[in-house]
Amino acid sequence: MTSAEQFRVYLDSPEGSRIEFKEAKGNFYFEELVQYCVALANEGGGKVVLGITDRRPRSVVGTAAFSRSPVEPRPGCSSSCISGSRSKSTHTTGSGS
Repeated sequence: MTSAEQFRVYLDSPEGSRIEFKEAKGNFYFEELVQYCVALANEGGGKVVLGITDRRPRSVVGTAAFSRSPVEPRPGCSSSCISGSRSKSTHTTGSGS
């Protein structure tokens, strides 16, 4: 779980090879999320944060991306990079650090 202090550090971090912010207010396609996770994994790990504006100053907008139905990975895809609940909130997914 991400602590409030660590979350504030994420908000202050620039997007780059270790962190990616996506607003994803309503929907976020599984295939697109997998592409971001794979790209971060190829760079040594990182975080994808959904429900946050990607422009500074960042603000929490929440996401309903996983509220309608669970994200179901396609055969051969890893679901370990998916961390989701069914409430409107922010989601941090990632691999590595």
